[in-house]
Amino acid sequence: MSRAARPTEGISTDALIAAVTAAVTQALAAREPTTEGNISFAVSPALAQTSILDYSTSMGAKIFSKATEPLPTTFQVNKPNIRILLNELQMRSETYGWKEMLNIDVITSEQTITSIDLLRMHGKCSLNQVLQDSARYINTNSRKRQNNYQLYVCLNNSVDDYTKRLLANEEATYTQHGPPCGVTYLKLLLQRAEVDTRATASYIRKNLTQLDQYMSREAKNNITKFNKYVNDQLNTLSTRGESSNDILINLLTGYMACSDRKFTEYIEKWKDEYEDGEHVCHLDLMQKAERKYQA
Repeated sequence: MSRAARPTEGISTDALIAAVTAAVTQALAAREPTTEGNISFAVSPALAQTSILDYSTSMGAKIFSKATEPLPTTFQVNKPNIRILLNELQMRSETYGWKEMLNIDVITSEQTITSIDLLRMHGKCSLNQVLQDSARYINTNSRKRQNNYQLYVCLNNSVDDYTKRLLANEEATYTQHGPPCGVTYLKLLLQRAEVDTRATASYIRKNLTQLDQYMSREAKNNITKFNKYVNDQLNTLSTRGESSNDILINLLTGYMACSDRKFTEYIEKWKDEYEDGEHVCHLDLMQKAERKYQA
């Protein structure tokens, strides 16, 4: 009497594995929760609320409370770190939906409208242009106005007492259209910080032509500190919509001022390549220089 054939007899091992895998995948898919058609994807509760926030509700009150919390780093206008401020504001903006508000519409010389990201290119946008843009919605019952006030409270909570008093003297400007305007407050804050540190484009370009002096006097041959200084200067230029065409030459001059002989011999090779017409990227040079210094 013959044995009853088993279900897997005559089936190859690969086919059996494929069948089992398909069955498991199907079973797992069946266990996934379904998504209701009227639910929209959002990365944060604030972004899920696309309409006007109802602050009389628990959700609305929580969003306002969290959005207006102080930024992780207190900003001091007399010892400013604009890059940290802008980075932390960028994160807050992405969480609470401030992006549209921080894109300032300006009229170009060709009479066309272009949008400027205040966090990335604030130097290309004047105070008057910020005032004109915010005037379009600052007195409307809109989510944009709510976001604007959130920004104002957040910034006011994120500056030290000296900066707060300094900006209070500008109240007539940032309340020009009635309610306190967050984007105007931010523009004034950045302007004041840049004036106090003389961080204008011409001043930065001058700094970049004196990197050899910075290397010996300030960095004291510390390439990590030197590179950080160069990056800070270039980032500030970038926020003004500008760049440096001579950065590679300036970098080579600065590196050659280092007192470490082995390091300068290494940089000399890069200098020879550049003078021979080879393409040398300043970012690559900075990375390689720092690795050489650490070694």
